[in-house]
Amino acid sequence: MQPSFNDGDFIIYLKRIFSVKPYPVGSLLIVDHPKYGTILKRVLSADNNSGYRLISDNPTGVSSEELGTCPLKSIKGRVIYHIESKNR
Repeated sequence: MQPSFNDGDFIIYLKRIFSVKPYPVGSLLIVDHPKYGTILKRVLSADNNSGYRLISDNPTGVSSEELGTCPLKSIKGRVIYHIESKNR
């Protein structure tokens, strides 16, 4: 499995606004992680009390175990569109 995104790709995302609806499993999120900075990860599972477990599309990316649970306040938004770079 290859990474879904590469350097030079563009994404469009909807900024997180206050909502009671959880992000569905498989959603691609922009997250402000305290250790790894701004990262792009998929929702693996959701727990309304503690946040989201995230996963990387890239097999060499940061694992779910390393990321830990991501609280809702760390989510910047949900990716809605991806434009691939011509440099692939």
